[in-house]
Amino acid sequence: MTDDQIDWGRLRAARRASARFFSGSRPLTIQERLIALAAAVGSNLHPDIYGNGRPVTELEERTAALLGKEDAVFFRSLRDQ
Repeated sequence: MTDDQIDWGRLRAARRASARFFSGSRPLTIQERLIALAAAVGSNLHPDIYGNGRPVTELEERTAALLGKEDAVFFRSLRDQ
């Protein structure tokens, strides 16, 4: 089956209505993802601005240390959007 032949709306509806999956679990709605994210980070975390924020800077520093390098750079993938 090619991508042209897939009814994506029907596939999404079937996934939302399903209770059991062979791999993983039911996909979360945007609202569910935002609620989970808010619960995970708490209210004292500020957004990262490249070169001026903590979350990405900490990730880069830990990655560089694990790899034994001076620096590491994080590039977000746009593929998952």
